[in-house]
Amino acid sequence: MTKLVVALALFAAIVACVTAHGCRPNCGVPDGDYANGCTYDCRNYVSCRDGRAYFRRCRSGCFFDSERRACIEGCPTGLRGIIDCYDRPDGHWQHCCYCDLYASCANGGMFFHRRCEVGGTVWDDKEHKCLGKSCTCRRENRWCLLDTIMKP
Repeated sequence: MTKLVVALALFAAIVACVTAHGCRPNCGVPDGDYANGCTYDCRNYVSCRDGRAYFRRCRSGCFFDSERRACIEGCPTGLRGIIDCYDRPDGHWQHCCYCDLYASCANGGMFFHRRCEVGGTVWDDKEHKCLGKSCTCRRENRWCLLDTIMKP
């Protein structure tokens, strides 16, 4: 019973958080698949069907390409970065979607949401640290942020 109460409380907190931050798509757009701009995980996307939003996830090794509106292998056009840590040595690597984030690999597992600590800096995969500018990731390539899904 305690587990059920905790699960329900957690679910309610997630719903409240998502609603408060405006990240729940209203699907006031044509049926189709859209990037979920409220997540730092490149594998997440939203399918809109008959006005309802369904949160989906691409399989491991793939990401959601907002231009093609499909899950494809590799990283977005113009960006180098990692999708998972399979067969990758431990360390920090460029995030596949966002320039100011990097992913950390340890024992084959990936830890997302590592943000450059100093505001305005971006991850440089060549130097393996956050810098004022990067040769490996340009700010204008933040393809994951697709705001059309948020508009009615």
